[in-house]
Amino acid sequence: MLATDLVPLPVPARSGLTVRRHDVVRDPLPEGAFDLVHVRLVLSHLPEREAVLAKLFAALRPGGVLHLLEFDAEYAPVLTVPDERDRELYERYQRAKLRAFRARGSHQGWGRECAGALVRAGFTGVEAEARIGMLAPGTPQLEMQLHNTWHLRGALLREGLTEDELARLRGMFGDPRFLACSNVVYAVHGRRP
Repeated sequence: MLATDLVPLPVPARSGLTVRRHDVVRDPLPEGAFDLVHVRLVLSHLPEREAVLAKLFAALRPGGVLHLLEFDAEYAPVLTVPDERDRELYERYQRAKLRAFRARGSHQGWGRECAGALVRAGFTGVEAEARIGMLAPGTPQLEMQLHNTWHLRGALLREGLTEDELARLRGMFGDPRFLACSNVVYAVHGRRP
């Protein structure tokens, strides 16, 4: 088994597992080498997503399967908020975050387009499943949003949010009265003929 990333996190040694630094856009992949390729939340962030999909197709043996997990980050409605003014702030935050990602070449609706992209790339037996969860205080999904307020701070400020609004969002993300839908995650797989 081979696990790759641009900057791989330390992974405990395990028999049969190799961890490598790899740039799926620029670095070559061995052709016809894999029975299964699993890609988690990567392609939506790459402007070259369709070219990478073609590389992944070529890396599979005949009969091999590509399994993708990708977001549709354009769907994320808020359900309950501590104060009704927070609803508008959360919606502005979501729009600003999407614009910030798009400015980097990301396609935040890619998840709902994956199945069609696999068909166009030549995969057969393409199937997809959509999953949605909840953003509630203490959940990993909401912790990711909290992280985004720090990690994307500069971009969010450029998109019109203020430091006070980011602080208000952080407070809201810890309030038990806050609840929103997570982004839709699509699990999509297809087989190389």
